[in-house]
Amino acid sequence: MEWLISRKQPLIVTLRWFVLLIAGMLVGIFLNALTHSTSVYAVDAEWSGHNLTYNKEKYTKVSDDKKIKQFNLPDNSLVYVNEDKNKKETKVIYFPSSEISSLSSATYAVYSFTPPNTYEQTSNSTISIDPPLKIQPALPVTYRE
Repeated sequence: MEWLISRKQPLIVTLRWFVLLIAGMLVGIFLNALTHSTSVYAVDAEWSGHNLTYNKEKYTKVSDDKKIKQFNLPDNSLVYVNEDKNKKETKVIYFPSSEISSLSSATYAVYSFTPPNTYEQTSNSTISIDPPLKIQPALPVTYRE
């Protein structure tokens, strides 16, 4: 019986170290998951063909330089517009020329319209956009006879 009592003490110490090791590993796994988690961003606007959709409104591309200059946008910007049917407000999504290569974020601006051709910016913000898909051209199909 004395042998069992003398062996019990090292067994408790070993068990204590094992529990401490498991607890340390769990803390390490938790901290690793907390610090190395990837950020997920919600996409504000989406591509629908050659147009953009933002807040369930369709924005069409503008290529008229005179119209783009009325908004006082940077040169060579890629501009998409949604005009109010009453012509009182115009919403613009544009990519400055320096950011056209990524197409992942754009500037959203709202302009008030005063006839005949005056646009005054009332607000702007940066929105995220899902980059457009690169469509691979279809391979030609050849038939052998």
